[in-house]
Amino acid sequence: MIKDKIVLGSFIFSGLMLLISTLVALLSLPINAGDIIIRFDNYHNEVVWAGSFMLFLGVILTAAVVVLMNLLLVHHIYERERFLAYLLSMGTGAVSLLFLVGTLAIALIN
Repeated sequence: MIKDKIVLGSFIFSGLMLLISTLVALLSLPINAGDIIIRFDNYHNEVVWAGSFMLFLGVILTAAVVVLMNLLLVHHIYERERFLAYLLSMGTGAVSLLFLVGTLAIALIN
């Protein structure tokens, strides 16, 4: 599995997206200012969900654990189901990219 450039590249991409998300959160979100806005409703002009900075870092940690679990799953199923391994690795990369977009949106709101 390590020699397959598609799978390896997808998980390196996922790791980079999570690293960039962490850096964006650490550099742009207020750490000691209380709650950060997670979701804002433009129609009603109100904050729908607010949480602490540590809660948001917990979400990033959870995403990292999911990427690690998918890496282990792909490692175990690569020899038997190569298509499923490709699908799972590409899906992990796509979800990591969407997570980065969400992190950037939360950083822009705050």
